[in-house]
Formats: sequence, structure tokens, C-alpha cells
Amino acid sequence: MPILVNLNMPANALKASLHPPHFSLPLYGGKVSAAQSRWASAAQDYIDDDTGVLGGRLDLNERFVTNPPSTFVMPVDGESMIKAGIFPGTIAIVDKNIDAKSGSIVVVWYGDKYIVKRLYIKGNTVKLRSEHPNLREYRPILFKGDDELVIWGVVKHGINTY
Repeated sequence: MPILVNLNMPANALKASLHPPHFSLPLYGGKVSAAQSRWASAAQDYIDDDTGVLGGRLDLNERFVTNPPSTFVMPVDGESMIKAGIFPGTIAIVDKNIDAKSGSIVVVWYGDKYIVKRLYIKGNTVKLRSEHPNLREYRPILFKGDDELVIWGVVKHGINTY
């Protein structure tokens, strides 16, 4: 089984605040449909900020930062994870306190830089895979036996700008 090692924080990572301010946004009372539909209920447009009956509010810190001491945000560069919804410019929210499991999206130290990949563990082999339509260009990275694999953290969320 490859050896798992922990590293210090990358230079471009920003640590989450231990005491983040509460900042909530109005929360739409219904769900936004991605289907084609010409008719919608007029009541769905109603947000009651005072009572929160239909909408309520959403605090982004509470939603995305479950463990502030071990949570960091990291800007992503490159296209190797686009099928996972991680694009150039995505802000990855990474938790260092979560155990990486097979299927987790992880930030690892590889070569001379941090990279983001999907982790697969089978027997004594660990594989890091890209999620890109062109898998010939983005081949898996294999670790076997005593190879050293440095997992820095698990990606919990990604924030994209459209």
C-alpha cells in the first residue's frame, strides 16, 4: 500500500476563518427547474425575509465550512477535472480533516505541485484519475507498494462563476 504523508499549506490556499461572520442571503422558496416549462406559480417568486416561511435565509459559511480550522479555499487551474464540474477558475473548498476514501476528489502533492484528482484505491494500488473527456491526454497516475502519496485534503465543494 502506498505511504500517505501530510504536508503544509500550499502558497495559494486561503484558510477559512475560525470565527467567520454570519452572512446570510435570501433563499428562494421553491426549486429552480432545469426542465422546459412555460408555466410557473406566481407564489414561487415570493420570498418572505421576515418570517422565512417560503424562503428563509442561507448562510454560506454554515453551508460550506463545516470545520473552519481545517478548511481552506484553493483556486483551480487546468481542465483535467471538468467532467466533475471543476473548471479553470473554480474555487475548491478543501477540508484537511476528512479521511480520503476511494472515489473522493483530493488535492495531492505530485512532482513539484499540488493537483486535484479523483482517488481510487483497490488492494495495494492507488490510482489518481482525471475527469476529462480526453482520457488519452489525461492518463491515470498509479502508486504501488512503497510509493509515497501525499494527500493534502479532500475537496468538499467547488464554487464556479458563470
